[in-house]
Amino acid sequence: MKLRGPNRFSFLPIAMRGLSPLIVLFFAVVSSEGAKIRVAWDPNTEEDLAGYRIYYGTASKNYLEVITIGLETTYTLTDLIPGQQYCIAVTAFDRVGNESDFSDEVCGVAPDSLLGRWEVEISGRDMGGAVLWFEEHTMNVGGYGLSAAMELFGIKGKYTLKPDGEVEGTLIPYDLKKGEDLPSGFLSIKGMMKPEGGKIRLWAYSPGGKSLFLKIRGWASLKGVVAPEGWVATLRGLTKGRVKNLNIEPFELNGRVYDKLFRMTGEGFWESGGPFLIEGLFLLNSRNKTFGMWEGMGLKSIRGTLRGKFDPSAETLKFRIKGEEGNIYVLTGHALTP
Repeated sequence: MKLRGPNRFSFLPIAMRGLSPLIVLFFAVVSSEGAKIRVAWDPNTEEDLAGYRIYYGTASKNYLEVITIGLETTYTLTDLIPGQQYCIAVTAFDRVGNESDFSDEVCGVAPDSLLGRWEVEISGRDMGGAVLWFEEHTMNVGGYGLSAAMELFGIKGKYTLKPDGEVEGTLIPYDLKKGEDLPSGFLSIKGMMKPEGGKIRLWAYSPGGKSLFLKIRGWASLKGVVAPEGWVATLRGLTKGRVKNLNIEPFELNGRVYDKLFRMTGEGFWESGGPFLIEGLFLLNSRNKTFGMWEGMGLKSIRGTLRGKFDPSAETLKFRIKGEEGNIYVLTGHALTP
């Protein structure tokens, strides 16, 4: 008989299953035994199905390890190297040894962190987005993000995690470029983290817990994306302009590339006459939502925040820009064809 390969194969966080197909959405548990990653897939329905084989390695389509299991549709890979990329595929086999083709492959990096990375949205007295990570052996919190009040910031701090998922700790926002703590000082945090559900929800308070400063909620972070660099776009608002040369590239600072941050620069012309230059920085999450800072210089200067959608796979973007004076502009565009 000819077996079909498993479909809806997913690379899952520990204790998670049932995600959309081919989504790399995982975090590792790092211990003295190394990192662990759980994978899951939809079951085959053949009557003489005998089991599955999990193939994995550190390069795409080059599987150096194979594990044979029974009819279970989840498996936890152990003794993995934190920080190493792994690519995984699954096959099915029957009672006489016939084996299916490989499932679609998924690849991702096992992070050196108990709870991995989380993408969060910030609301309350500020608005923006961030990437946070929680380390197991040091109980440190780290991260970076963009917001209207803090602009480009980093995060450092400490946390405790109870068995029921309750989180407490402190966060210290700092200027990511200068390395200096921001005037807001440290913030107390309290909330819930649910690794099995891939969700996090925190509240950040000013010292003494007297006033709510931020609401932080998010989900386990996907691997960063690769975006086309060249774009064309139209800018509409009080006046209309055409951006003929818009470049979008990963943000780099002091030799480090921040995989969720993108720098945007470009030039164009207003229809009413005159050139303008644009510059911006935005955070992109795995749901293609963005938050960032924007500045346009030319016939009319614009400075403010941007929010919207940026889809590297579809090669489209749509940003809503709100200027400091309250004026609204909309930037829509598409990637240049190579």
